[in-house]
Amino acid sequence: MLKLIDFIVKYWVEVLFGLICGGIAFTVRHHIKLIIEEKKRQNENLLNKIDDKFKVQSEHMKEQMSECYSNLIEVVQESEARSQAEDAVIHHEIDVIKDGMLSIEGRSFRSECRRLLQDDHIITFDEYTTILAEHTTYNNLGGNHDGDRLFSLVEQRYQQQQNIRLNNNIEGE
Repeated sequence: MLKLIDFIVKYWVEVLFGLICGGIAFTVRHHIKLIIEEKKRQNENLLNKIDDKFKVQSEHMKEQMSECYSNLIEVVQESEARSQAEDAVIHHEIDVIKDGMLSIEGRSFRSECRRLLQDDHIITFDEYTTILAEHTTYNNLGGNHDGDRLFSLVEQRYQQQQNIRLNNNIEGE
């Protein structure tokens, strides 16, 4: 009987010990699972916080970039407006200088044309090439038809004089 009691005690002690170990293993495994889930939840929360902060920073940066771009556009537009105003002043000054140059060059050019058209004057090749260059300058400065008419007469006279010289050379041979 003692053996039977020993056997039953030993058997039940083993069963009880097995149940206790199983219970401890189940509890440990359950706690590990809870710890892993809690860690996973904390990591997700951390990632969500980081993602939220990143979105906030990204929006803030977009706002700053948009503001900076707007400011840059304003600066460029202001600079362009100043540049156009300065260009207008410069163009006006150039026009004034050009008008002055045309006045001086035109007077000189027309006077030279009249001198070359005098009845007793024979136009040389050098005089003709010089008046041709002056006519180009006169036109580039915006000269009027009076100078063009005088130059046309100089050209005709020079051509007539050249034809006369050519005929004299041919007759002289």
